[in-house]
Amino acid sequence: MTKVKFKFMVVFFILITSEVFACNIKFRNFGSNPETVKLIPPPLTLNDPLGGLNILTPIASLCPQNKELFGTMVSLFYINNELVEIRLERYNKNDRALMELAIARYGDFKRSLALDRKNWQGFHKWENSSEVINYLATPIQGGNTEKLSITSKQHVNKISEYFSKKEQWKR
Repeated sequence: MTKVKFKFMVVFFILITSEVFACNIKFRNFGSNPETVKLIPPPLTLNDPLGGLNILTPIASLCPQNKELFGTMVSLFYINNELVEIRLERYNKNDRALMELAIARYGDFKRSLALDRKNWQGFHKWENSSEVINYLATPIQGGNTEKLSITSKQHVNKISEYFSKKEQWKR
């Protein structure tokens, strides 16, 4: 292989991986303990008496290199000290950055031919062997919202039991 081809391949690889993998949206492994989350500034934590814990932080504290995602909030959701779901939420940015991130990681999906990505609204679900991924783009007052959630299939029963208990607790 010539030096020119090698240099071209290295530059090409860097460009491809910097776009697609600049922010690994699986910030923590499912089943991990919330004690492993060490961020500065410290994230907001919300506990409930049923064993639920949300750790909320701006994406900039987890992916400082990916400025396109700034303005996104990350929620790491734990049940009984095990990570079961990762949620990303983005309000009034109107750029579909979470859609781009999800497509890059999980694959493209069909949308109405009349709408480009930035104007598309709706819901899409991906599944792989270990996760269920849900994407939502919807209008809200003053703009749009995007939500992306990654849920562990291994913990689906735990999540279902938790929300069932939570519903009974509210009554």
